[in-house]
Amino acid sequence: MLQIFILVAATASVYAVTNQCFNCNGVPAQEDCDVLIQCGENESCFVRKSTQYNGKPLFESGCFSKPTCDTLNQIAGLGKREAGLTNCFECCYTGNRTHPCNNKLCGTPPSRERKCFSCSDALHPDDCETIIPCSEDSICYAGSYRHPFSHEIRYNLGCQHKDTCRVFQSLAHGHVSSSSHGDSVETSHCNDCCDDDYCNIGLCGIPKRVKPIFTYKPNNSTLRPDLEGVILVCKTEPVSNATIHWEFKGLTGSSALSNGVKVSSAPNNVNLTIFPAHQGDMGEYICVATNSVGTSTTSAFLRPK
Repeated sequence: MLQIFILVAATASVYAVTNQCFNCNGVPAQEDCDVLIQCGENESCFVRKSTQYNGKPLFESGCFSKPTCDTLNQIAGLGKREAGLTNCFECCYTGNRTHPCNNKLCGTPPSRERKCFSCSDALHPDDCETIIPCSEDSICYAGSYRHPFSHEIRYNLGCQHKDTCRVFQSLAHGHVSSSSHGDSVETSHCNDCCDDDYCNIGLCGIPKRVKPIFTYKPNNSTLRPDLEGVILVCKTEPVSNATIHWEFKGLTGSSALSNGVKVSSAPNNVNLTIFPAHQGDMGEYICVATNSVGTSTTSAFLRPK
């Protein structure tokens, strides 16, 4: 996730304005919008939801003048647009609040996709570091089997259709079955499912202890010093219960974050806001996540244009 801000004035009063709105054009869900825009004092935040001709929703958001926003809010849903039918138009005013107010307008539902660990034929599933989203008709799955030739217990993790999971769960855990793959035969020891994010670590005897795994990583960026800024996002999945901190390797040899870098923390999530970015802020930013099992790192480079 990467957000770039353009500095529109050089006076200190610009930084005091807090009326921010989410600003996206054509995202499938308003929760997918992560771009911020600075709005004027006489502007409101808006969200417009349209139903496309293929039946899928599309969301637009940003700033509107307050009088125009109030008028459109009253007539929303009555007219066709070029891309489809507008069936929701709502406005709000962020004011001095710290979070844009238009993140939940037009009844934006939370995502129902499950996030699950995914590995194939893994000898050590607790080292699995891949996470995939499952469709709405699937949940997290884990299975184990002992190969008759190597006698190793191997694991498969991923998504499984809910109907298939109901069959698994109607049987006793540890159900044994056989399936043919070429000249070999695999004997299944476990097939199990669960309906929660990241929950398939822990099924079929898999240890829940895993190294931190990143669900969001910071992106590289090239910026104009003193004119542009960036938000670096680092987030881990909650299963590993990681502690997160940032390290810095500056192009000039500095290892300390500048006083202008704002650190914001939430569970499993530590972000850096650098606005505006100065020459001394250029370099490598390293996100370090640590738990009782080990340490994982990911990094992004900021370079001057």
